Amino acid sequence: MPSHSSKRVCDVQRYSMFLRFGCLLLAAAWLAGCDEKQQAHETVPVSGVVRFKGAPLTKGTVTLQPLSDGSGVSQRPAIGEIDSSGAFTLSTYAAGDGALPGNYHVLVTSYRNDPTVEEYAQGVKRESLIPERYSNALTSGKTQEISENGGSVQLDIDLTE
Repeated sequence: MPSHSSKRVCDVQRYSMFLRFGCLLLAAAWLAGCDEKQQAHETVPVSGVVRFKGAPLTKGTVTLQPLSDGSGVSQRPAIGEIDSSGAFTLSTYAAGDGALPGNYHVLVTSYRNDPTVEEYAQGVKRESLIPERYSNALTSGKTQEISENGGSVQLDIDLTE
């Protein structure tokens, strides 16, 4: 016949298990709520073409880096790969979903080569196909506003020397 103290141990263990399970459920609900807050704004579809000296840039990346609004709240950047025709489509949360409404620095990177870690260790550097200033928010000289107008944005980027 089980003792009274062993029944109490079983009750405590059962209570502890339910408590842990409840905490896990609360944590999952909280994390789901955080994700919804991050995606509170709808993205706006953004696509375009990048040209360098009038010709389509055939590879690289376009990034919309949020301008600081002084609120201390950071916003997600939008990024898109440039294809062989110079075209790109931006993504923020999911492939091709666009950019959040806001003001952005427009950054473009394009490299002739993509050295491996071992090649970097040996001193091989990436060779930019365009002036490096376009890859830096402080020097790109290009900005873009994405507004909540309900439509898509055509962002054609013309780069010069």
